[in-house]
Amino acid sequence: MATKLEQYADIQALVRKEIETMFPQLYSQQATKYGVAKVPLHVHNGFDAPQIKASDVIASQAASGSITMSTTGQRYQIGLNVKPGSPFAPSIIRFNGIAVHSSTSPAITPDIRALVVGDAFIGPSFYLQPLTTSSVTVGGPPQVCVQSSSYICVNNSGAGPATQASVSEGHIVSVTFNGNIVARATIPDLDDFGANDNPLKDGNILVDVTLATNWHIIGNFLIM
Repeated sequence: MATKLEQYADIQALVRKEIETMFPQLYSQQATKYGVAKVPLHVHNGFDAPQIKASDVIASQAASGSITMSTTGQRYQIGLNVKPGSPFAPSIIRFNGIAVHSSTSPAITPDIRALVVGDAFIGPSFYLQPLTTSSVTVGGPPQVCVQSSSYICVNNSGAGPATQASVSEGHIVSVTFNGNIVARATIPDLDDFGANDNPLKDGNILVDVTLATNWHIIGNFLIM
């Protein structure tokens, strides 16, 4: 009859074999789930890893809409994070629209119109800096937001030039007429523009607007 020590030795061998058999399977099932294992760099191309459905990929969010801005000195807010559990942290903002001058309110009979396009990137970023007469380079102080815009203006008022066009940095909308700033929209930058605010605050994108008398900004924002 086997002694207790001999019986333990036999059981120990069986337990060790069982553990060695089950461990790879348990590790595969649980390690990644609890963040123990790191998934190596791979491509879901059917060879490195199984192919996946497009419907299983978490898509980036976007929002779009038309906004009329008619109050100078106003900080407008575009609300994004209103649905609990669905935080929206965009990095790209695109604007296409118009700046119009009208002596009537609302601006139903404009006599000066500017077609405007603008872009902004929210996140660590830089503006291009002059390098030589034929080159530029990334430089300057780090930015919270970089933005730029361009416009072409058609004047039917009978006073001043018939057309004007220009580009700008530092604003997603910037229109001048006869050398004066008449319509400007700026996503406030923590470092450069004196707003002392992050462009994203309490789930809103902030847009600071400056308008000359009887000027309005009407445009589509695409936020991604």
